[in-house]
Amino acid sequence: HGFDPHMGARPMSRLIQDKVKRPLADELLFGKLIDGGRVVVDVRDMPDASMVPIIRDQTTLLTNNTAFWFEDPYRPVIVTVEGPEGRTYRRLVGQPGETIQMRNNELTANGAVVLRIAASRPYPDFGPITLGPDEYFVLAEDPNFPDSRAWGPVRREQIFGVATFFTHAASGGWKPVFTPE
Repeated sequence: HGFDPHMGARPMSRLIQDKVKRPLADELLFGKLIDGGRVVVDVRDMPDASMVPIIRDQTTLLTNNTAFWFEDPYRPVIVTVEGPEGRTYRRLVGQPGETIQMRNNELTANGAVVLRIAASRPYPDFGPITLGPDEYFVLAEDPNFPDSRAWGPVRREQIFGVATFFTHAASGGWKPVFTPE
């Protein structure tokens, strides 16, 4: 992964330098890690097709576990979450204290529409669900896969980080993960 036939391993080296080494050095010298701590660089394959079309099955993802060190998780990023079956990826759609519900493929938080689902992938209606002070709601892109509708809300400690970069054989190298709004 990260090898380009024309540039060799340079794109991967640049990615690691820009997204791992420099931020880590800053945190070690001046930030949250000045007194020690834990940093995990997580690179894993998407285990299933739950996030298609945003993330394809067997796409390799780089997760940034430092993304929420200085701020709370926010909507609508793709987060790495510890679900009952292990670590996986889901879209964060509900934040602490919000009341969320899905009606006619529109997800609302406190009465305001925050996500519209394409009619080609209809979601069953659910809610209203009021989230507690440390609870988040996550959804799979494909409504046939488990998420907070089946698991219940996830706690902050179950959110590992944000999916930042991906690669797969057809992509030609590492690309940023863009979360459609």
